Amino acid sequence: MAAAEQFSALLGAPLDERTRLGTRDVPEDEVRAVVTAAVATFLAAFAP
Repeated sequence: MAAAEQFSALLGAPLDERTRLGTRDVPEDEVRAVVTAAVATFLAAFAP
């Protein structure tokens, strides 16, 4: 469960900031960059 919460935080926090808590749209390329970075960080920490 902790790993899932950490992955969610890696995704959510940067997007919340970029969207100003949902008040503006974020370009798809920025979303992809956030997701790519979150996955890379998560795998570096938790991959066997």
